[in-house]
Amino acid sequence: MTQTALVPQGPSIGVRIASASLVVLGGVAWLAVLAVFVFIVPKFIEISSRFEVQLPPMTQLVIAVAQAFGRFGVVLVALWLMMTAALATGAALAASRWTLALSILFAAASFIAVLVVLTLMMIGLFQPLGCLVEVLGGRR
Repeated sequence: MTQTALVPQGPSIGVRIASASLVVLGGVAWLAVLAVFVFIVPKFIEISSRFEVQLPPMTQLVIAVAQAFGRFGVVLVALWLMMTAALATGAALAASRWTLALSILFAAASFIAVLVVLTLMMIGLFQPLGCLVEVLGGRR
């Protein structure tokens, strides 16, 4: 009768695939932020420039970030996608629980950051609508 040593094994393949998927989804979630910066904010700038309204500070911040992102966005997205790919590969090939935990932590941080950024952007973009309605209402 042979005895098998109780050697701790790494995470199962299912857990590794699930964590790699979470990392990839966390990275892809940033594409929603990119889409807002690239498509929605420039249109908002165009529309708001037609009216002579002082934009709230939050809106000015969103516009400034979108303009900075326009300058450096390609580099930031490339770095983010490389980090996502590296962590997803690390999660899929995870030999240790620490690598897996790091990948899951990255995915959770990505989702939380995306939610916070999108929430702040939506507040910044919808806040001036009240000002625009007042301006349009005063012109009647």
